Amino acid sequence: MNRCQKPCDHSPSPPIRMSVKTAATPGSETPKTAIRGYYDRANSDLLNRIPLTAQKVLELGCGAGALGAALKKRLPSVFYVGLELDPDAASIAQERLDEVAVFNADTDTIPTEITDHGPYDVVVFGDVLEHLRDPWTVMSNFVELLAPG
Repeated sequence: MNRCQKPCDHSPSPPIRMSVKTAATPGSETPKTAIRGYYDRANSDLLNRIPLTAQKVLELGCGAGALGAALKKRLPSVFYVGLELDPDAASIAQERLDEVAVFNADTDTIPTEITDHGPYDVVVFGDVLEHLRDPWTVMSNFVELLAPG
């Protein structure tokens, strides 16, 4: 059967074949294995938007530190700080980033050890704002940590 509205000379597309991975039995994978899968993705769109002139970067919701690790490959001298809600993901990020703190942006005050490293050239909010109760207030708190200009 032809799916086009007008007569045409192409045949229908073959069906799309998808492989489905079954979920592991609860408790069969270690927390770090599960975390590496979910929190360990570097968003290439965000990575390409971080200026190569950045010397200090702060990321809210750093997950396992994949974005920071990718930037550090491009720019080894960057000082990269991450804040992460999930303690297991944060422990992985600590292996990759310069400083990491467990942080709940909805309830916590930005830790002093994080503010002391400022000002930052870039603050990254990748896939996090939509999860916050009041993203405008959170962003206004972090804007204060940006370097002028």
